[in-house]
Amino acid sequence: MRFSMRELFIVMTVACLGIGSLWAANDLLAWAWLALLTLATLFALDRAVVSAGRVRFACIGFLAPVVCYGAVISIAEKSRRSLEQGDFVTSKALALFYRPIRGRAFQNAQTGDWLDELPEGAKVLRAGAEEWDLWGRAFVAGPPQTKIVIHHSPKPSAFMTVGHCLWALLFGYAGMKWSASIYRRRQRRIESERTEPAPSP
Repeated sequence: MRFSMRELFIVMTVACLGIGSLWAANDLLAWAWLALLTLATLFALDRAVVSAGRVRFACIGFLAPVVCYGAVISIAEKSRRSLEQGDFVTSKALALFYRPIRGRAFQNAQTGDWLDELPEGAKVLRAGAEEWDLWGRAFVAGPPQTKIVIHHSPKPSAFMTVGHCLWALLFGYAGMKWSASIYRRRQRRIESERTEPAPSP
């Protein structure tokens, strides 16, 4: 496979932006990465239709894994709210990366006051300590009958969205490079067959 300096620069830029987005994941960043993935997919689809040769092969190689991965994740993990519930290897990898960077803040749901730590004896109201609602919060009850809200940072649902977008782009890029290399090898074989001297009569 061949890599140009411009291509390496783009890959490194996307990787750095992706890691930074995971670290500070929120709804805005999640929508931005979804938009970027959508635009890249539409552009590849357009090039696959109107172009020919190596460009078409490369675009098809990008589209196939991106569409398949997106469909599988959307269908199979549509109802997942927790990183701990992910069944796919990519989801488990995201969970491993999330644990060491996760921050938590505690807030009294009645007064709105912020707490330095979770009150002693507080119990989680949801199924488990790693369960989150749609806003990335887990609810616990502290004595006496005080509801405490745990705010997780980065936001778990946004973290998963950004992470899966990055996985899709990675698979798409790998498929694009593989398809382009297959096309080059085929073209070299065709050209070598054309240049072979014809057998003498």
